[in-house]
Amino acid sequence: MVGKMVQRWWQLVRGGNVLLAGVAAWVGAYLTSGEWLPINLAAVLLTPMLVTAAGNIDNDVCDLEIDRLIKADRPLVNESIPHHAARVASVVLGLLGLAMGLTSGLFPLEIALVAVLGLFIYNRSLSGHAVLGNTVIAVLGALPILFGSAAVSGDGITMISDAAVVGAVIAFWLHLPREILKDALDIDGDRIAGRRTLAVLYGEKIALRWAALTMAIALLYVVYSAFCGCFGLMFSIGVFLTVIPALILGTLQCAFGTDDMIALRWTVGLKLCMVAGLAWMVIGKAAHP
Repeated sequence: MVGKMVQRWWQLVRGGNVLLAGVAAWVGAYLTSGEWLPINLAAVLLTPMLVTAAGNIDNDVCDLEIDRLIKADRPLVNESIPHHAARVASVVLGLLGLAMGLTSGLFPLEIALVAVLGLFIYNRSLSGHAVLGNTVIAVLGALPILFGSAAVSGDGITMISDAAVVGAVIAFWLHLPREILKDALDIDGDRIAGRRTLAVLYGEKIALRWAALTMAIALLYVVYSAFCGCFGLMFSIGVFLTVIPALILGTLQCAFGTDDMIALRWTVGLKLCMVAGLAWMVIGKAAHP
């Protein structure tokens, strides 16, 4: 019984994304301080994790009526988690995230507050707007790296390390095509809801082409990052062996393909690229502190 309830809440908060946010924040902290275990490790990890969980729950609350039509397996749709419990959990987790952010300083708190407000506004006003909504989520996906850097470097945007900034930009360009592809997968529900995503407005084929364009920009920026000197030789070798070939393949498949499975394949593929990129940043930093 307990195991099933944990599984339902894990599904509701999208546990994989929550963990990735925590890892990204830790990477930002490590790139800046060079310390594997910063003094405020709990705040570095938990702040973005709590905020992400709160935003994901809030997203399901806001999308409940649409999910009833196309996502019967979601916990709020099948009522395996009560609606009121989800709403309370979203508020509590968001407040806890802000409280944890405050323990790292004023500027990290401001980053956490931007994330909370951004998710709140996106869930209610921007999720159905072509490009704008995708861009907001991509920015929010990059914030954990900047938060981690700010949490260990002191107050002020000028204290964020160059490596963390480059890492956050990489995260942005990997998130953006992924969000466009997710809209292509959700086209039926978005059309019913009257949303104006790229896929709804222009069709899945055009959405794939836009994803290819943004993936190509991600590819170029990762190539730049391999030579900018922020992460060291091991990072350069690693991304040229893994991330860059994947982005070349993804760009070509999205640019010339029409198969519906391409969108699904590269929503997963881009997340793997993000994980690999974070790993190579750490390896590169460790090899060349």
